[in-house]
Amino acid sequence: MQKAIKNCVLIFLLFFQICLIQIGKAQLNDSIPADFLFVKNSQIWINSENATGLHHFLHSHASTANISYNLSKGNFIDYYQSNNSRNWKVETESFNRLNEKIVFYGLINYQNFSGQNMGGSAFINPYETPFNFVEYADTNKGEKNKESYRLIGGLSYALTNKLFVGGKIDYNAVNYAKQKDLRHKNKLLDLSLSLGLSYTFKKLELGLNYFYHRNIEEITFRTFGNTDLHYMMLIDYGNFYGETEAYDTKGQGFIHGKSFKPLFTEIKGGTFQLSLLLGNHWNWFNELKLNTGNGYFGKEGTHSVLYTIHDVKEWNYQTILQKSTDKSLQNIKISGGNKKLNNYRNVINYVSIPGEIEDVMEIVKTRRLQRSYWHASLSYDGYFAIKQLQPKWHMNSQIKYYTNSQKTHLFPFYREQDINYYQIDASIERNITKNKKHWWLRLGSGYGEGFGTKNNDYQSGSTSSEAPRTTEFNLNRTYEYNTLPRLYGSALIKYGISSYASSLIYIELNYTYTKGFNSKYLKSAEFHEIKIKLGLEF
Repeated sequence: MQKAIKNCVLIFLLFFQICLIQIGKAQLNDSIPADFLFVKNSQIWINSENATGLHHFLHSHASTANISYNLSKGNFIDYYQSNNSRNWKVETESFNRLNEKIVFYGLINYQNFSGQNMGGSAFINPYETPFNFVEYADTNKGEKNKESYRLIGGLSYALTNKLFVGGKIDYNAVNYAKQKDLRHKNKLLDLSLSLGLSYTFKKLELGLNYFYHRNIEEITFRTFGNTDLHYMMLIDYGNFYGETEAYDTKGQGFIHGKSFKPLFTEIKGGTFQLSLLLGNHWNWFNELKLNTGNGYFGKEGTHSVLYTIHDVKEWNYQTILQKSTDKSLQNIKISGGNKKLNNYRNVINYVSIPGEIEDVMEIVKTRRLQRSYWHASLSYDGYFAIKQLQPKWHMNSQIKYYTNSQKTHLFPFYREQDINYYQIDASIERNITKNKKHWWLRLGSGYGEGFGTKNNDYQSGSTSSEAPRTTEFNLNRTYEYNTLPRLYGSALIKYGISSYASSLIYIELNYTYTKGFNSKYLKSAEFHEIKIKLGLEF
């Protein structure tokens, strides 16, 4: 705890020094500070996948730095989450126009998370993995800690007044560990790169960029306690359906403690952008993203084992209609997409050669999981009574829907699951400014509900094969978490003082409450989140 606070403070002091340098450079600017989020959302292109869109940033700079503390408690959680957690976060984000040709974007983020009573998955993001490690017993929950560092850098350069090139790098490193047997230690490296170009016609702008994503999560298991105890892990191929494996420090297997094994995924793709001016105040933006990838779990090599291999196909599309005037800004956004994943298990025969190291022979590749995830959303953002980049009113509403279909193959046994979920929410925010003092008040509420098939188990013909293993308690909880009717509300109050050189120092308090109804497996089905933030905008 003390180490986390020390890291947060040191990083924030570094960010604060950078802020002071930037403020010193900006002393000739207007005395009223700009709203950073408004500036960020006012130009559609600067948030696109294509870094060349940064040339649409029209100001000299816009930056923010903050430190926040988040406390969460409640039992309305998914099977792998904590009912009592805290998270420290330090972040700085900045847009800077260096000259007429170059615009730079940067973000630095550090987070330190600690959660109590955590079990379930041993992976960091279990919904993103092609299979899962799930604790077979519900009695070994303990504390988990996660520390993450993220760095994003983007650059746009004008070759001519119509042709632009750009690039972006997004680097994320995470350390994750459980502090109770059976312990696991994870190291995640997530790296995204993109290179793009765009060309501007009179009322039309076209963009194209290449995208590369590399994700490696290394995981090791170990014990510090009583070595006579046997710890079982469910190798979950989907829908908590799979095979069990006992932890062992020797030999081969998914979770043996001999060495780490990486879960590797590599994705390549491209994105196409089209923006069209419709009159003096209207802009229509479109973006289509197509990706394909593959990966594996294990190690490639003559004497190594690839336990599973997987492939991914994904597309996403968004269209945004924007109306902008001197006093208002409105965005209507429609987005949707689909991600398909197939995972295969390598059935392996181990062959020992006398006098030599153990050799490995792969026998056959068998399908284990088919997953298809669809999502769609419609949102509205409205900023009104804008004065010097400070809107008095901000209204937001959205409707989102997703469906996740999975089929697990363990021939001759099969399990299918379909989860559908929709959510409607809205919020309204008021900014009150008097002299150099600023107040923000925001209220939000929403409703969500899901439906579908928790599990449809069947087998192909009669067989004497042993049925797959499952953890019914996790199946019940996660299905209820994703489908239970729930209401939630939020309230935010923010106070800031503007000083010289367009800077704003503020403190923010945010509270969110979620209540699920008619719960059977989630105790009380309530969740509370309190967040306090101290920040600087300039």
